Amino acid sequence: MNACVDGCFRVRGAFRNPILKQAAYGEGADEYRANNIFRILTVVSLAGIPPTFFASMWGMNFKGMPELEWTCGYEFALFVIAVSAIIPIPLLQASAGMMEEEWLTRLLYRDGMMLVIDKPAGIAVHRGPKGGENLEDSFHALRFGLPRNPALAHRLDRDTSGCLVLGRHHKALEKLGLLFKQGKVEKIYWAVVEGGPVRDEGVVDLPLGRLDAGRGWWMKPDPSGLPAKTLWRVISRAGGQALLELKPLTGRTHQLRVHCAALGFPILGDAVYGQGGAMGMQLHARAITIPLYKNKEPIKVAAPVPSHMREALALSGFQDIA
Repeated sequence: MNACVDGCFRVRGAFRNPILKQAAYGEGADEYRANNIFRILTVVSLAGIPPTFFASMWGMNFKGMPELEWTCGYEFALFVIAVSAIIPIPLLQASAGMMEEEWLTRLLYRDGMMLVIDKPAGIAVHRGPKGGENLEDSFHALRFGLPRNPALAHRLDRDTSGCLVLGRHHKALEKLGLLFKQGKVEKIYWAVVEGGPVRDEGVVDLPLGRLDAGRGWWMKPDPSGLPAKTLWRVISRAGGQALLELKPLTGRTHQLRVHCAALGFPILGDAVYGQGGAMGMQLHARAITIPLYKNKEPIKVAAPVPSHMREALALSGFQDIA
């Protein structure tokens, strides 16, 4: 079979070009032959997996493995893999550096046990069944010298912003998980709602259950569901909407969103339990208090008001935006 890319390949996969030899096999081999490993690399590359994922394999010597006669398509794909394995690495390193810098600006608290970050709205905290962008995939930027990535101690909805707690190792995650389960972590949310309650403060004691099996995690008020309780207080009112402080005493899925909607004042921008809207959901995990250490004061952390909520807060009569 003649070479498909002149100067790069010859019959049965042996390379002429020394740069491609080094990229594909590493230095020190006298003969360079195609084999099953490269066929696999080609297929996964064409399937969308970045070739640089396999960069550590380039130094392996496959001399002596069964020789295969490749088609022109496979040889050209191998050429693409070899070149892309060399070029993008500095670009990926630059991208990772930018990501780390962004995380540092969102780091609210750090000690040997945990981190608290300011989660942006519009991104899931972990990978869902359909994949997609999520925070967990970039937790490697938050190791700060430890050998493993931090992990989620609790969850926030995709469109909720604010305080998100991560455990830095297994022991920390166990302790944080117990504190959340026992209700010892105090969480404060801010929500801009349509209309608003007549009174200035109150409590919602309304059990919640799954809406139906086909709606994923959508919830509904359900007398036979799990107990769910929320304290609320009006911070400000204006223009037919209100800013509420919400304190969940339980941790049910979508608890604050369902409770507000059930009382007749859904959260602005909530596309599931309210009217939705281009402004995004106006729900922010404003502050969190964690009694992590036995002989120390509880750790109190607050997240700044996100940019996508500033206009709604101002229209609700709140002036001290920080």
